[in-house]
Amino acid sequence: MFVKTILKAVSSFLFLSLLYKNLKKSANRCIQETDTYAIMIDAGSTGTRIHVYMFKKCQGKIKSVMDEVFVERKPGLSSLSPKEGSAQIRELLQVAVNAIPKDLHHCTKIAIKATAGLRLLPEDTTNEILNHIRETIIESPFTPYLGTMEAVSVIDGKEEGILIYLCHIGVSAWLGLNFLLKRLGKESLYSEFEKTALIIDLGGASVQIVYEIPEKSGQSLNHKIIVDGRDIHLHQKSYLGFGLNSIKDKFIKDLKEKGLTVTHCITSGFSFQNITGKGSHRECLEHTNKLLMHNENCVSLDCLSAEIRNPKVPSETEAYIFSYFYDSLNPLMPEKFFYVTPFEVQKLAEQICHLNETDSYLHKLVKNNPLYCFELNYFLSLWINGFGFNQHQKLYVIKKINNFETSWTLGAAMKMVEDSATSGC
Repeated sequence: MFVKTILKAVSSFLFLSLLYKNLKKSANRCIQETDTYAIMIDAGSTGTRIHVYMFKKCQGKIKSVMDEVFVERKPGLSSLSPKEGSAQIRELLQVAVNAIPKDLHHCTKIAIKATAGLRLLPEDTTNEILNHIRETIIESPFTPYLGTMEAVSVIDGKEEGILIYLCHIGVSAWLGLNFLLKRLGKESLYSEFEKTALIIDLGGASVQIVYEIPEKSGQSLNHKIIVDGRDIHLHQKSYLGFGLNSIKDKFIKDLKEKGLTVTHCITSGFSFQNITGKGSHRECLEHTNKLLMHNENCVSLDCLSAEIRNPKVPSETEAYIFSYFYDSLNPLMPEKFFYVTPFEVQKLAEQICHLNETDSYLHKLVKNNPLYCFELNYFLSLWINGFGFNQHQKLYVIKKINNFETSWTLGAAMKMVEDSATSGC
């Protein structure tokens, strides 16, 4: 009798467990999926890039990103007249017109965000360019996100417009990359914040770092975002003027102001703007370290702002680097090898700066980019002295994940889609 009671209880328990699992699956099952599009245009310092995303939504939330159309036009808007800039945007908008079903055009939100390039122009010039682009957007069949003024604007690193929630393009980039890595959502182990990845995005005019930190870190640069009900605390900092093009311009300008015509940061036998090379990795690294100096006692990006300190990166955090990092390092990396360490890049810098003339491949790379020696040493200065990485930190060098561009635009588009509810759509 006792055994029968036990067996009956176990049977009931198993039945209820199975019923619970089935009910849970039913609750999580999407009743109706919908296709939704979003257009983000990244007006960067060196080029203008359109990203047309197609998302699968379920019950108002993004389930997955299914497709991306990506097209780039050069130069950046900051190098064009207002009319030329409008013509460039109009050409890119035609890409979106062709990619999105016509009956969904009016449902599709669009935003154009200018980054560091336009921030460096006089305010009147920037406003004239933006106003011409706003007129072009009004003529398009798409719906400006949060109105035309907000949809076409310059991101200044503060909370504004499309990024009120995301706070900054760096946070958008972090969100997009971790979404593609499947580090966000209900399948993630939220209790272990190290599971999300750190990003460093090196643009033409600025460099920025974003990573997750403990809630009680006490840092003033924290940004809180909410993903599937989870509070995520991020440290984000952007350094204007420390992008690759800006820092190279500063380097050359400093040499010319000092009347120097020879530098250790150009490979021997090569020249750039009438400055000849006497390549030396060690001497060049000393020079690039000084570019991060706020004063003679401190070599760190932290020193550029005395009240701001980068919080410690959690142990075992994966670091992903992209944009100009990818462009410079990819030609030097073995095929199907996706990460480097500062130690390995140091060895590459030694090869490039002290180039063996018999190495035809490297010789061709340096011929096309005489400042290659400088670039690699600047990377080392950023990673080790700027952000405090050790020599053996794995840095994943990426351009795409699952065929999607690694860009802040994905994270911003995701938020735009979740926020939007156009009438009749």
